[in-house]
Amino acid sequence: ASTVTPAFLFAAPIRDPSSGLRGVLALRWRADRLLESMRQAVPDTRARLALVSENGRWLVGEEGEGGWRFRHPEVAQERFDQVHARVWETMQSSDGSDTLEVDGGLWMQGAAVLPRRGVTSRASFEDPLPAIEQRDQHRVWRIGYFLPKTVLRERAGSLVLPFRGGAIVLLAVFAAGFSYQDLRLRSALRRLSESERRTAEQLAFSEALVDGLGVPLFVKDLRGRILRCNAAFSRLTGHELDACAGLDAAGFSPAESAGRHTEMSARAMATRQAVSYDSQVIDGNGATRAVIVTKAPLVGLDGEVTGEVGALHDVSERQRTENELRLAARFFEHSNEGILICDAADRIVRVNPAFTEITGYSADEVVGRQPTFLRATTPHGEGATEMERALSGPGTWQGELVNRRKGGTSFPSWLSVSVVRDDAGQVSGYVSIFSDITERRAHEDRVRWLAHHDFVTGLANRNLLIDRAELALRRTAREGRQVALLAIDLDRFKAVNDLMGHAAGDRLLRLVAERLEGVVRQTDTVARVGGDEFVVMLPDVSRPEYVEHVAEKILAALQQPFELEEGRAVIGACVGASICPRDGASLEELLQVADAEMYRAKRAGRNGFRIAEEAVRQAYAPV
Repeated sequence: ASTVTPAFLFAAPIRDPSSGLRGVLALRWRADRLLESMRQAVPDTRARLALVSENGRWLVGEEGEGGWRFRHPEVAQERFDQVHARVWETMQSSDGSDTLEVDGGLWMQGAAVLPRRGVTSRASFEDPLPAIEQRDQHRVWRIGYFLPKTVLRERAGSLVLPFRGGAIVLLAVFAAGFSYQDLRLRSALRRLSESERRTAEQLAFSEALVDGLGVPLFVKDLRGRILRCNAAFSRLTGHELDACAGLDAAGFSPAESAGRHTEMSARAMATRQAVSYDSQVIDGNGATRAVIVTKAPLVGLDGEVTGEVGALHDVSERQRTENELRLAARFFEHSNEGILICDAADRIVRVNPAFTEITGYSADEVVGRQPTFLRATTPHGEGATEMERALSGPGTWQGELVNRRKGGTSFPSWLSVSVVRDDAGQVSGYVSIFSDITERRAHEDRVRWLAHHDFVTGLANRNLLIDRAELALRRTAREGRQVALLAIDLDRFKAVNDLMGHAAGDRLLRLVAERLEGVVRQTDTVARVGGDEFVVMLPDVSRPEYVEHVAEKILAALQQPFELEEGRAVIGACVGASICPRDGASLEELLQVADAEMYRAKRAGRNGFRIAEEAVRQAYAPV
C-alpha cells in the first residue's frame, strides 16, 4: 500500500478596517509533527494516538527510524470505526472537541478540515480547528487521543476523580495531560497573529504596487469574467474600477475581437502556458486602441486551473509610429525627388533611388562624402548667411541651386534642407530633398519669352517693343539722340495665305522676319504687331537719310521671291517712317505718324516708302 503524510491546515480571513475581505491566511502543520508534539506531551507508551479519515479508516502511525508513517486512507487495513464503534459514533456526531469515557480510559478527539483544493472559507483564531463545512470540497480528519485510567491517575494526582458510573475527568486532568502542547499552540497562535499582520502589510504593498503599475492588469474566472483589475485597466477601458468586476471580453473590446479573447483564454488554460496575441480594446472615448494581450493560467494548490491573469499593453502609439515609418520608407523609395540623409557632420549616410536617377551617382559612390561635390554653384554672401541663419533657427531652408551630374553637366535644382535634432535638442543629422527643375525652368522661360515675343516668327511683340521704345525715348531726351520707327505692311500676303494655306502663311512670315533682321543692326528692334504688319525701331539715328537707307534695304529684301514647300511666293511691302523728337515724343505719337506715312505709300503704289514732311507733322501734331 502507498504511504502518505497528511497535513492539517488552519485558515483565517484577512480583512481591512472596513471588514472587506483582503485575503486568507493559512497555517499548515504536517500531521506527523503535530502528533509527535502530542506524544511528547504525555510520553507514556500506554497512551495511544489516532488519525481517522472521514470514512472511518484508521491511519496507523508507525514509530521508527523514519518517524511517523501513514497509510493511504483508501488502503488502510484496520478500520477505526469497527474497532472503536462508540468513539466513532461520538466523533461523527460532534463538530468540535469532545471527550468520551470508554474502554477503561478517556478518548479525547477534535476535528480538522483538510481542503482538497483551495483553502477553507472560514476559520477562527479562538478555535484554530476550522468548522466542518462544504464536505464536497474538503476532507475531514479526526484526531483521537486515548489515555488509560492508570495513566490519568498518575498524571492527574489529586486532580483525578474516581470513575463512578460514567464519571468524567475534570478539565484540569486534560490540561495536565496536554500542558506542553497547549503552550506550543498558544505560541503558534501568537506567531499566527504576527504573521497575519505581516501578511496584511505585504498584501497592501502588493496591491499598491499593482495599482501603481502603468500596465493594465486583470484577473478572470473560468467563465471569462473579471474578478479584479487595477487602475490602469480602468483608465484604459473607461470603466469605473468597481464596475469592472463581472465584465467579459465583449464589455471592453470590439465584437470582432471578443471571440479572439475567448479562444486564446481557452488555449492558455488547456496548455497551462502563457499566450500573447494582438487584439483591440475600446477606450473610454469609444475609440478602438491596438493592444498586445498576455495571459497566463491561474493554478490552485491542488493543481487545478481556477482562472487566468492577464495584462494589456497599449501599442496604439507604437503602431501609429510604425505606420508613419512605413509611409516614410515608401515615400523615400518611390519619391520622384532626390533624397539624401546626412549625419551631424554633414556626411551622406543614405540616398534614395531618385537621387541616383537624377545625379547618376550610386549609393556606394556617395555614402560617407559631404554633398558639396554635387554643387556646381554654392550659396555665397547674403545667400550663404540666409541659409546658415535658417538652419540654425527654424531648422529649414529652401532655394534654387545649380547641381552637377556625374557626367559633369549642370542642372538647376530646387533644394530643401531640414535639420534633425535629438531629444536633447542637439543636431543629429540633415535631410535634403531636391528636384531637377530643368523642365520647369525651361517652361517658365518659355512663358516669359512668349510674353514678349511673337510665337510664329520669334520677333519681339508689341509688349517688348513698348519696353524697348520707352527706354530708347528716355535716352533720347537725356542724350539728345534721335529714334526712328518704320511701320511695314506686306503686299499680297493675304493671297498667299488663302491660296497656299495658313501653314504656308506662317512659314512666309518667318522668312520675312529673317530678312528683316538681316538688314538691320543688332541694336535695332524688329517686331511683329499684327497679322502682316511689322515695326522696326532704330534707337540711334544720326540723320534722316539713314532712315531712308534702311527702308530701301527692307523693300529690296522683301521683293525677292520666297521659296516655300507649297511653291514660290512673291510679295512686296510699303513702309512709312517717323522720327523722334521731330515727329513726336512718345511711342504712340511716333506710331501714328509712321502708320499714316505707310498708308500714303500704299495709295501711291506698291513697294513704296514715305517719311513724314513738315506739313504732315503739323497735321498729326496734338492740339
